[in-house]
Amino acid sequence: MLILLCPDKYKGSLDGPELVAAMKMGALLANAEIEIASIPLADGGDGTEEILGRQLGGITHEVQVENALGEPVTSQFTMLGDGHTAIIEMAKASGLAMLDSRNLDPLQADTFGTGQLMMAAVDAGASRLIICIGGSATTDGGSGMARALGYRLLDEKGNPLGRGGAGLTELARIIPPDPHPLAGVTVEVACDVTNPLLGPMGAAQVYAPQKGATPQEVLQLEAGLSHLALLWEKEGHYVAEQAGSGAAGGLGAGLRVFARAALKSGIELVMRELNFEEAVKRADLLVTGEGRLDGQTMSGKVIQGVCEVAGRYKKPVAALCGSVSLSPAQQEKLGLTYAASVVSGPMGLEDSMAQAKDLVMQSAFSLIRLFSRANPA
Repeated sequence: MLILLCPDKYKGSLDGPELVAAMKMGALLANAEIEIASIPLADGGDGTEEILGRQLGGITHEVQVENALGEPVTSQFTMLGDGHTAIIEMAKASGLAMLDSRNLDPLQADTFGTGQLMMAAVDAGASRLIICIGGSATTDGGSGMARALGYRLLDEKGNPLGRGGAGLTELARIIPPDPHPLAGVTVEVACDVTNPLLGPMGAAQVYAPQKGATPQEVLQLEAGLSHLALLWEKEGHYVAEQAGSGAAGGLGAGLRVFARAALKSGIELVMRELNFEEAVKRADLLVTGEGRLDGQTMSGKVIQGVCEVAGRYKKPVAALCGSVSLSPAQQEKLGLTYAASVVSGPMGLEDSMAQAKDLVMQSAFSLIRLFSRANPA
């Protein structure tokens, strides 16, 4: 009997490898005879670089860049074992985690540092970039990243545009670099959300408030992105409605236009890189998990990706999560065979996070004992 452990993470509590270790410990206590394989997964959000780098033999390169507010910070990218693929997490340059939460500026925050990481990776010999764009502090449509690549963004008077999304309504001309620094470089974007650029489900209206924007600032940022989209359309780039274009404050759309990138489902890209489908073919049971099994799970998150691959081969999938709010009907639609919260009784969030390892181990023990008895060798 082969059990494939393929969780995401419990954010703020257990990362993917730690979650796998707790699951494995509980599974082996339940049945010491089972065979266990593990492939920790990620959906293109934070932690994706580490997951791919660890499993594909990556080497980390430190780089000095600007954070979202222009302050110098130490960031990094990972060059994979093939010697030409670099993994970049935009959050490690232009993310909320790089800022003091008491000093956010959603109008001025930009993605210049992400562009610096891209240039550093190319200078180091990368001919393929995989850019993970979860966790941003920005809503600038990728304009800061474009400046780092050598684009000139000018207003009506020919003056350079200011930082962030605040000044996008003043943008009149976009002058590309010549030659383009990414000529001959393949750029793939791992999106962890499918939102379009504009509208009620777009970058500004959904995510800018999480980055500190007031209702008035949300309107200003929406107007800036809308103006940028119109300029792109005049140049033949119709990206505003593309799934993932609104990711990372419109960086998804910006990468599509300025870096000639392909936008892809983060979980699908990660599974492809890790040859996940081949592992599924050999497994008798898949055990996955994430912090919350909720409505967002069904919008391109890890568990949904696992269920889609498992469904092609009629493999059962069990999910062990911090909390479960999907109805039985939704779980059925998702393709889950079994789902449970690892928190079995009354417990506060702080306590459950502190005890996450033991809770996961106990839940994995119960799951594998049940599965083993229902499927004796």
